Amino acid sequence: MIILGLLVLNEVPYVQNLGIRLRTVLFSLCVGSFFALDLPLVFGVVSWVPFLLSMILGLLVTYSMFVWMKKGQPLEAIQKLKRIFMYPALITFIMYTNLYGLGLVPPVPLSLKYIGIYHKVEKVNGEYLLSYHRPSWKFWQNGAQTFLAKPNDSIIAFATVFSPVSIKDQIMLNWYFDDPKQGWVKWDSIPLSISGGRAEGFRGYGVKKNYQVGDWKVIISTSDQREIGRISFTVEENTSPDPVDYDVDRF
Repeated sequence: MIILGLLVLNEVPYVQNLGIRLRTVLFSLCVGSFFALDLPLVFGVVSWVPFLLSMILGLLVTYSMFVWMKKGQPLEAIQKLKRIFMYPALITFIMYTNLYGLGLVPPVPLSLKYIGIYHKVEKVNGEYLLSYHRPSWKFWQNGAQTFLAKPNDSIIAFATVFSPVSIKDQIMLNWYFDDPKQGWVKWDSIPLSISGGRAEGFRGYGVKKNYQVGDWKVIISTSDQREIGRISFTVEENTSPDPVDYDVDRF
């Protein structure tokens, strides 16, 4: 959405008149994003360390350009170059780092490809068979986001997370319940070790046996609590005496 907004703003005459300052900001974003995407591949983890190093490398690249451009220039030109090039770049990298600290920058290169809620899971010949039951008209749900629970049912959150081959890290399945008195309360956190390289995404799931009727959500995050994706669902009692007829998703 930010990139789309920048593309639209780039056509606005006022923004175009900003000239080099705007191009410097965009260039700094590109350089910082390039290193922020690639350094986790080198380290094999997604964390603060590769991100901060990516910002430092991006700043070094920008500063090297500044040093090259100011060669042979008079003092007045150098001062102007600082105002229209170096200072905007520095501010951009500082803002980028702050956004990461606030959790507003996604933990690239990890990305959630799918997440769903299920009643049962089996693995047959390398394929996951996921059973679910839901009202037929709720076709947009992933699995059983309206979870009709019978006694002794377990709730299974299944997810596929894309990760490059060099990434070997841990993600967390964080379970939250919307308590009528306290609001969203964290009930559980289930770790999953991921190993990248599968085009369809790393497959994993968490099982919850202790739950109650109401609204729930599962947030998938990195080990340092950077959100990769989430799903919301509602648990209701299934009081029907009839046996449950399950559908099956395959992954």
